[in-house]
Parts: sequence; C-alpha cells; structure tokens
Amino acid sequence: MNIGVDIDGVLTDLEKFFLLKGVPYFQKKFNKQPISEHGYDIRQIFDCTKEEYYSFWRRYFLYFIFVHPARKEAVRFIKQLRQEGFKIFIITKRIYSHRKDFIGTLMRMAIKIWLFCNRVKYHRVVFCDDGIADSKLTACTENNIQMMIEDEPVNILALSKTVEVFCYDAEYNKSCNGKNIVRVQKFEEIYKMLTTKIGENMSQSRVNALSKALNIRFYGMILTELFYALTRSVLCRSSFSKKLNPIICGAENILKGHCPVVFVGNHRNKLDPVITAYATKRRIHWAALLRMFQGKENLFSMTTNPMLCWASALFITMLGAKPVARTTDKNFAKINKKTFLELGRYLDWGGAIGIYPEGTINRNAQQENLHRLKSSRAFKMAVKHGALVQPVATVWIPKRYKIPNRVMVVFSPPINTVGMTVSDVAEQWHDTINLDIEKIKRFIEDIKDSNSNRNPLVSVEK
Repeated sequence: MNIGVDIDGVLTDLEKFFLLKGVPYFQKKFNKQPISEHGYDIRQIFDCTKEEYYSFWRRYFLYFIFVHPARKEAVRFIKQLRQEGFKIFIITKRIYSHRKDFIGTLMRMAIKIWLFCNRVKYHRVVFCDDGIADSKLTACTENNIQMMIEDEPVNILALSKTVEVFCYDAEYNKSCNGKNIVRVQKFEEIYKMLTTKIGENMSQSRVNALSKALNIRFYGMILTELFYALTRSVLCRSSFSKKLNPIICGAENILKGHCPVVFVGNHRNKLDPVITAYATKRRIHWAALLRMFQGKENLFSMTTNPMLCWASALFITMLGAKPVARTTDKNFAKINKKTFLELGRYLDWGGAIGIYPEGTINRNAQQENLHRLKSSRAFKMAVKHGALVQPVATVWIPKRYKIPNRVMVVFSPPINTVGMTVSDVAEQWHDTINLDIEKIKRFIEDIKDSNSNRNPLVSVEK
C-alpha cells in the first residue's frame, strides 16, 4: 500500500513554530498580537502586510527549512509503517521546490537533507507546484497513493475527491469534514487504522522501538553532496571524457528519482566507479579498500607517490566513499561493520551505494569474465533493505585496437529483490553480467578493424 505524507504541518509542527517564533517576533518588531488561532499561514494569524510577511521569513526561513525538527512520533511511526511493508511517499508543495532552476535545485536538496538528518525513512519524494490547488491530487494519482496524511484545508478538500485522507488535526483545519476524510490526533491512530485494514495487530514492542541515531553530520552531508555534483560536472566537461570517450549502453535502465539502489558491477580498473558515476546522475556511495583511505594506493595511477595517494584518499572521502577492510587488516571486523551499517542507512534514506563483489581488480579478464566472488554482501544488503540491484558490466578496450573509445559500459534492467533469496539475486546478477560482457566483447571484435579516426561511436547522452 502506498501512503502519502505531507511535510509542513504533518512531519513538522507548524502551530508550534508560529507560536515560538512568530508571536515574539511580531510583538517585538511590529507590536502585533495574533488575531486568529485558526490560520494556516502567518498572514492569516497576524494579519500582517506583505512587507511584514517577508521580513519574518527573511529572519526565519533558513531556520525553518534546516533546523526546525520533525515530530518524533512521526519519524518513529513512519519507520514502523515501512517495516510493515507500506511504501511511504513524501509529497510536498513547499515553496520553490517544484521549480526547475538553481533555486529549485537547492530547495529540493535542502528538503532531502532535512529528511535524512531527521531520520525520516521513505521510498520517494514528490515535489508539487504550490501555485496549483490540485497538484497534490495529480501526484497521488501518478504514484498510486491509496491514503494521504495532510493538514492544509485546501489540499484536504481537493484530495478527498478520490483519495482517503487522514486529516492531521490542527486549529486551522477544524472545518474539514466529509467523505474520505478521517481526522487523527496522533500517528499512532493512523498506524492502528492501517494495520487493521490489512488484518494485522499492532505490536506494542515494535511501535515503541526507536531508530538508532545517525552519526552523519549535517554540514558533512551538504559538502559531500555538493562535491559529488561538482566532480561529476567537471568530469563530463573535461578532457577526461574526451580521452576515454566511454560508450554507455542501457542508460534508460539507470533508475532515476529517489529509491534505494545497489550498483553492482564487475571490476577491471580503478576508474570503474568513476566511469559509472560519469554515466549516471545518481550520487553513489562506494565501498572502497581501506588502503585507499590510508594513502597506500591512489585512484589516479599505479604509482605510490605519497602526495598522489593522500590526494586520492581525500578525494574519495569527499565523494562519500566508505572503507572496506581485508581480513589481514587490523580491526577489519569493526571497520566493516561500521561501513556496511552506514551504507545500509543510505539505502534506508533512498540513496544509492556501489559495491564490487569480486573484491579486487580482475587482471585476468582475457581468460575469465568474472573472478570468483569474494563476498555476497552487496546482495545481502539489497535483500535486507528492499533495494534494487543495478547490474553494471564494464569492459576496457585495449589501445592496440585503435578504437577512439577506451571503455564500454552496459547497464542492464535492475533486479527487483522482493521475494528473492540472496543466492537467487547473486545468481541472476552473475548470469546478467556474464551475458553483457560477452555481448560487449563481440561488439568490440566487430568494430576493432574499423577506421580509428571515425567520430565517437556513442556519447554518454545517448
């Protein structure tokens, strides 16, 4: 069952925010008292002018979108709903979030970071046009939403025409009643109603279970996201792309949007994750060898130049990669436990991670397409967190072939792990990658005698 959840007034407490920040601000600066407790907007509560309205939001806008917390019970029960098999869609009309320009991008990023830092688990975020009254109704229809948790009167009345609406009780929506509208005071009531509908009893022990604290700092998250986006932008426009001129096939199979994905590929070169990141706009958090973080190897060449090694370590850390230790490394079990716990949190957040199950670079690619897999951790994580597995087959083209393209990557349709065992997922991935590598090899053999001066065969956009 797909459940839609609003942000402002549902995940956050608007009335509390206006009481704590609005009342003292308007009283001190404009000598105004609230004229109504039933207003949804600050203008309705204080009967303020346009200039006073913008003055308030200039003072508290950043606080509201970054600092004002989510309701604790909302976070707890949304996580519980997901564990019971419900799909949670965050559907918001927050100002600017629907815009396609730079400001819209910043607002969408701010919302996702706020959700992550408040430990709100979900499957997808949908941004609606705040200037269209029934834009949320359209979003619910497109995403097959059966029930919506909403607080704004305009949205409640529009949604109730076709969708069952849980009206989260507030002073400003007391007048909202009618068909398909159910008024609730707490998320616990919603949980009871939903589980009753599917014939389940609520487990009190599970209801009271709290999420573990996320040890990811807010500003570190912002820097990682911005640095990743900047790096990918530079790669797409630099001599790197012109020199390697990668052939990307199956780009339409790369999952877009905000859903948990594990990118799992064969490993033949240190630049494999860079090529994958170049081909997709998803921000992928890779699992990399611990020695890369210790300055013992570098991503840019085979040399062990100390400066290059430490620059490489800083680079992959800024990209959000996580260290994986070998059994010969000190405290390997503790390091790996922490790493896979953090990668699992990214999946719960709806993010993407990348793992190479071969565990090392295949330097014998002419004799075998894949090494024997050293770990099934990638597939275990996908099954555990309900993520999709995105197969990525990569083959580097020898220079002697005199082909202007140095590497070819194939993205096959993602594997849905729901209802599958770990071994079944691993077997399907193995067969898919083997088949794709064979196709790539045949394709390269067919074109290796062609004119090496011809134009690039396939661009990343295609």
